[in-house]
Amino acid sequence: MTIIAYRPLALVSARTKGKAASLVSVGFTPTPSTVERMNRQRIAFRGFPGGFRLAAQHDAEAGGGPLVPISGDLPLLFAITVGEGVAAGDEKLGPAIFLSNRNNSGTPQGGPQLGREEMVGAKDRAWIVPRRHVATMGFGAGARPKNIEVRPAFGGAAIETISVDAPPDSSAFGFPVELSDREELAFILKPKPSGTDRLLIADDELASMRAGGALELVLRTFPGPAPAEGREFIATFAQ
Repeated sequence: MTIIAYRPLALVSARTKGKAASLVSVGFTPTPSTVERMNRQRIAFRGFPGGFRLAAQHDAEAGGGPLVPISGDLPLLFAITVGEGVAAGDEKLGPAIFLSNRNNSGTPQGGPQLGREEMVGAKDRAWIVPRRHVATMGFGAGARPKNIEVRPAFGGAAIETISVDAPPDSSAFGFPVELSDREELAFILKPKPSGTDRLLIADDELASMRAGGALELVLRTFPGPAPAEGREFIATFAQ
């Protein structure tokens, strides 16, 4: 008879700067596709106010190894809910939060920081949209852009260049964006030759969940020994 044991894999928590307790007004919910992926990988999800834990099934008799070892990158996606009183940068840069354990070049990190900076802020603001949608770029007081490039957020060449074709007196430009054939999650709309970039998180499930934010947690075999209590990932908020 096989004896199954659950061993800690990861701990994710939202915290206020300078405090060890979880920020209970922040919640995380896996998307349906992520639930299926975790089930196939024999990973259990246990949510709590302010975070969640992941534990992997191991065979307690056959050397204690995981029943389904992680090979390559295992991307997991969670909707974030943020309660009142949680500060997270300038909402003008996007109504949602995007957190990831990837660094600026797109390489997954073993923790602990989630987000672009020490605290969740303006660089972590984004729009959560379906893979096929109509985007709107507003024109500020400066020179109007001639083109808008659609780029992967973690580097790479533009996948599409859209000519700005709007009346001279208009304050915004709307255009269709089709990302259904792309594997990436995060994209940047980049006005050229100048303008404010817009970060898009393109996922149909997240968009239908009306999430206030998104967490992309990419698990892999990270360098060095795995902590017995699992790897810790922390999103630090100002409050």
